[in-house]
Amino acid sequence: MTPSPAAVSPIPAHPASPAGALARPVAAVHIDVFTEFDDALPDWRRLADDQAVATPFSHPGWIEAFHRHAGRPMGEIPAIIVGRDDNAVPAFVLPFAIRRVRGLAMASFFGGSHASLNLGLWRRNTITGFSAERLRDALMRAAAIAHIDLYTLHNMPLFWEGDDNPFARLPHQRCADDVYRLDIGGRSGDETLKGCMSGATRSTLRSKEKKLAVLDGYRYFRAATTAEADRILDAFLVQKAARLAEQGIDNVFAEPGVEDFLRATAHAGLADGRPIMELHALEGGGEVLAMVGGLSDGSRFTTMINSYTLGEYGRWSPGLIIINHVVRHFADQGLKIFDLGMGYAPYKQFFCKEIEPLVDAVVPVTAKGHAAAIGLRAMVTAKRFIKTTPVLWHAVQKLRRLRA
Repeated sequence: MTPSPAAVSPIPAHPASPAGALARPVAAVHIDVFTEFDDALPDWRRLADDQAVATPFSHPGWIEAFHRHAGRPMGEIPAIIVGRDDNAVPAFVLPFAIRRVRGLAMASFFGGSHASLNLGLWRRNTITGFSAERLRDALMRAAAIAHIDLYTLHNMPLFWEGDDNPFARLPHQRCADDVYRLDIGGRSGDETLKGCMSGATRSTLRSKEKKLAVLDGYRYFRAATTAEADRILDAFLVQKAARLAEQGIDNVFAEPGVEDFLRATAHAGLADGRPIMELHALEGGGEVLAMVGGLSDGSRFTTMINSYTLGEYGRWSPGLIIINHVVRHFADQGLKIFDLGMGYAPYKQFFCKEIEPLVDAVVPVTAKGHAAAIGLRAMVTAKRFIKTTPVLWHAVQKLRRLRA
């Protein structure tokens, strides 16, 4: 039997800022709001080329694909806020989508629950000195242009690459879920895995993989063609739908446009070996046994999707074995951080020994927005309370299974 995973620890609340963090902050900010991606792209790309502080979920291709396939059909309208200094140099790009809910115009980060790390893009000398007051002023001015009633800002890290997240300087609440991450820190794949798991656990996984290795065509691989990407995604959609149904959880991947969004991000850049969403898989015996898909910015890989087989080979832990391969792959490539996304699951603790806290912020603008903010904040508080109270959370899970 596989040993129980070790407990995870919260990462430090205020890591040391990197060199250059004391650079003089931008003197002034001029605000524009764009409703078309093409209009915002020059500033977006300029910031990206200048190595902006940004999460993988700020990739314009990822955001545009989500909007084209899933957001726009739901009636979402882009509101891409660009702040420039007095020299017209972009200081930040904040990609938001506006949706109307019960007469309210609500602005949020693109991607909904599919985006687990939201920050926007920031010039490094801007992010360091941008106070809560200045950020709120920028949001208020953008709201006046785009007729926004309130901002609902979810899944935001407290800091990124050693810099505080400006949004975390606003009044905020802890998210219901955190991100589970592994700091690789320059170690090789083997060294990283030795640091994650005990010798007994690694031995157990090796024994289980030997059971799978006898299957015809057994291999671990990274999708290199659209045919491979589609085969992996076909398996994921079936496997995940069955798992979620078994648990009585609504299937967000079955929502309109989401499948097309996943395929678009898996195909884009694949021919050049740099897809927006990388797909890794185990296959053997004529089926995809397990898969992992996520975003890499060359420094960090963050998991978006993963699943494993519903068949008899599931007893040999292909879900853990694929993560084992993926961690080794990225460590050997020199990545600094690997994460398994939002939400608690026991398997995550085998690899990820640290918790990355996330926060939500609700920023009302109009009178209607202020009234709605009270209820939205209460919902966030209640959700986290339930998820962090074992008796209540077990009751919710039992009710879901009964519904299933």
